[in-house]
Amino acid sequence: MQPNTKRRLAPLILLARSFLSLTLAQLLLLSQPAFAQDVASDDDFEAGQSQYQLACAECHEGALLEAPQRTALAMFPPERIVQSLESGIMATAGMALTRDEKRQVAYYLTGRRYDENPIDTASFSCDPGLTPGAKLTQPLAWNGWGGEIGNTRYRANENTLTKDNVGQLQLKWAFAFPNATRSRAQPVVTPEVVFTGSQDGTIYALDSDNGCPLWTFNADGEVRGSLFVDTDDEGVPETILFGDFTAHAYAVNAQTGELLWKTKVHDHEAAIVTGSVIAHEDTLIVPLS
Repeated sequence: MQPNTKRRLAPLILLARSFLSLTLAQLLLLSQPAFAQDVASDDDFEAGQSQYQLACAECHEGALLEAPQRTALAMFPPERIVQSLESGIMATAGMALTRDEKRQVAYYLTGRRYDENPIDTASFSCDPGLTPGAKLTQPLAWNGWGGEIGNTRYRANENTLTKDNVGQLQLKWAFAFPNATRSRAQPVVTPEVVFTGSQDGTIYALDSDNGCPLWTFNADGEVRGSLFVDTDDEGVPETILFGDFTAHAYAVNAQTGELLWKTKVHDHEAAIVTGSVIAHEDTLIVPLS
């Protein structure tokens, strides 16, 4: 670039930088809980602000680099913040807060009230092709973390996926997890249903053909590990097994989502289940963290 050209472009570059800085500043202002102008007189908002300053602000406003900044927390669902304080990564910090105080903190940060209603199939505007509760007939294609009990992570190429046709793959459907900012649970797959957990503790049975929920089940905490499915003699899913962030293990009916049993696997207040469970004969093996 010639010197004269640089001089001519300099004012434009400065203008562009100024515009970018102004735009970023506006975005930050919009994402701040200062939408609280409308709720600043709200007792819950003021209480949440006070609790946040006492219990959260030091880490979330710069002292701890890996902690989400307040501007990021403002974009979280309030349910996600409450769940984190109750049974998630911030449960230790949340021990000093009552449940109402946790909700007030979430309200202060997001400007939205905590929703008492759990996620269920009525929350979605689509209809599965399968009849919810109908008997499943197809055997598993992928189970648990490793595909099967030996964790080989191998699936026979029955559909002849090759280097020549892999580029022709197209998206069939996508599913957005409500009340979540991450998804870490590996799904269990059959030709009929995809079973998976989520950050807010909801277990989903999704129609493999269109992604619509057949049923949901609400665990007490985040389900981060893979589910494991116990099957009948023909390999058809019967029972969904998994653990959650509150150190509970669960068994759920694969056809209906009905709870079969639930047990606390460790009574330490900081115990959590982040790994994937696996079953062998009559024993469920649950990793603890």
